[in-house]
Amino acid sequence: MAANVRIRRYQACYAMLLRLYPRPFRKHFAEGMAQTFHDLCREHTDAGRRLFGFALWIFCETLGGIVMENILRLNQLGKTTLRVALGALAVWMVPLVSPISSVKLVATTISLAVVGWAISWTATVGRLLFNLAQPPPRFTEIQMPNSVPQ
Repeated sequence: MAANVRIRRYQACYAMLLRLYPRPFRKHFAEGMAQTFHDLCREHTDAGRRLFGFALWIFCETLGGIVMENILRLNQLGKTTLRVALGALAVWMVPLVSPISSVKLVATTISLAVVGWAISWTATVGRLLFNLAQPPPRFTEIQMPNSVPQ
């Protein structure tokens, strides 16, 4: 009985740790990862091995994966930012190639590019903060499997 309580406690911690993954990754893999963790904890307990060292190792390994996935996610967002910057540069180049090069056209182009850049950065920072700063689930919201499938 005490082993079940420890397994549930470790599962709750692992579920909170999985929430640090980026949302698309979490949607695809979190359920399977939680089930695998549950199965491995059950195997360790049934074999009479200590659970703390195993759980600590899995938590460290998962934390490394979380860092890697978030870095990949930031790189993808960086590519989006690069595309926006190139688009703004293209907008700035319009007055240079346009036969009508008036001061008003240049001022309008620059102001539109600055507004676009500000919106892009605001959206990027908002997505990062919203994705990484979500509150952890309450213990009652964590779904624990009732039985191990065979």
